Amino acid sequence: MENAGAPGRAPRRGAIAFALLVVQIGLGVGLQVGFAGAARAAEPPAPAAKNEPVTDATARMQVSDRPWAAGVSAERQEAALKYLQEGNSLLKESLFVEAAKVYRKALAEWDHPGIHYNLALALLNMDQPVEVFQHLEAAIKFGADPLDPEKLEHAKSYLRLVEKQVASVDIRCEVDGAQVTLDGAPLFRAPGHYQGLVRAGTHTVTASKQGFNTTSVTEDLTFEKRTVMNLRLYTSADLIGYRRRYPIWRPVAIAAFGGVLLATGAIFTLQAQKNVNAFDNSATTVCPASGCSTSDPNYAALNDFHNRANTYKTLAAISYIAGGTIAAAGVTLLLFDRSIPYRVDPEAEHRDVASASLAPFVAPGTAGLVAAGRF
Repeated sequence: MENAGAPGRAPRRGAIAFALLVVQIGLGVGLQVGFAGAARAAEPPAPAAKNEPVTDATARMQVSDRPWAAGVSAERQEAALKYLQEGNSLLKESLFVEAAKVYRKALAEWDHPGIHYNLALALLNMDQPVEVFQHLEAAIKFGADPLDPEKLEHAKSYLRLVEKQVASVDIRCEVDGAQVTLDGAPLFRAPGHYQGLVRAGTHTVTASKQGFNTTSVTEDLTFEKRTVMNLRLYTSADLIGYRRRYPIWRPVAIAAFGGVLLATGAIFTLQAQKNVNAFDNSATTVCPASGCSTSDPNYAALNDFHNRANTYKTLAAISYIAGGTIAAAGVTLLLFDRSIPYRVDPEAEHRDVASASLAPFVAPGTAGLVAAGRF
């Protein structure tokens, strides 16, 4: 489904400066005179221009060279000219709303660039920049032939002014059955998209569907670029995630490190016992029943077993204390660091990622590098 050209509601802005009013009315009256001359020029036209009222500027042109008149009967052209003259009279009296209504009737009979031009003049005074832009574009579509060079330049000038007041949008939603609105006004029912013009400024686009959270996007739209909005809908479960204060590997690693220290303490205990047993066996073997004195040659070897046993016992005690404390801390963190719910940003993965580029720059008398990035 595609819609185009229907503007959304937006904050009102001031109309084009009142100083342009006199010029607009003058141009409208001038166009009226041109079309009046066209009606008078309808008396016996050239064979190729048969059944077509033409302007003086196009009197000698072939029908095939006037695409804006192709397929429009003489009756419809005549009706359009009557509406045009009525609209011009209303425009001269500054009755812009009434003039616009009559010009639209004329366009329904004949889609002529000149009628678009005069309708744009009326809408300029009604603060309708989107419609003004569309009708001015239609007015200049075929160049100066259906108007005249002066009016063509005026139309282009107005177009340059009013384009700063409009913005182009491309709004898309693929969730079946979702209702999409622009500033609260229904836009379309998904799946589908809307391409068109809106008044430049801040607008809010929403997509809603039962069972889903409403997605709302507010953008400041400008005429410099087309804004693309791809609306997605998510359930409550999609928007809630869980995380711990600390990554789970931390308490597990702490508890595991404490376990390693406890295991190391057990090894030290075994080594201490091994040296105690060696001391006892050696003392029984090499020392007399009365024992070895410190001057006995065998005493040094026995004393080494005794000292190593005491050292291993000390290391085992330190390992048990440190390992037990650290393991307990890890287990405590694992038990009390519960998962915390938080809101997920599902759109983060669709956003542009940071990027950078570097390119050489060479110019007469200088050289260097040009860096560009997006963050």
